[in-house]
Amino acid sequence: MRINGLRDCQITVTSNLEKSFKDNRQRNLVSVIRKITKIDPVLTAYDQTVNRNFQEWVFNKQAGTLKFNEDQMNWLRMIKEYIATVFIWK
Repeated sequence: MRINGLRDCQITVTSNLEKSFKDNRQRNLVSVIRKITKIDPVLTAYDQTVNRNFQEWVFNKQAGTLKFNEDQMNWLRMIKEYIATVFIWK
């Protein structure tokens, strides 16, 4: 069966790709790319990478004279969670 000139196997691949994007699996692609390009030494889930980077950034900032108050930390955590969970594929 052909739809718009596509073969069955192409329709299946396209459908599976669309489903994976709906399931936010494209974030896994970011993890794979980071491993292949040697940005990360081991394959790591994207949200874990964001968490690790956030913790390191906060620790380095607070090690100096800058200190975040509780409201600021809550705001920063909300931004971190947004980055870790929302991925816009264009």
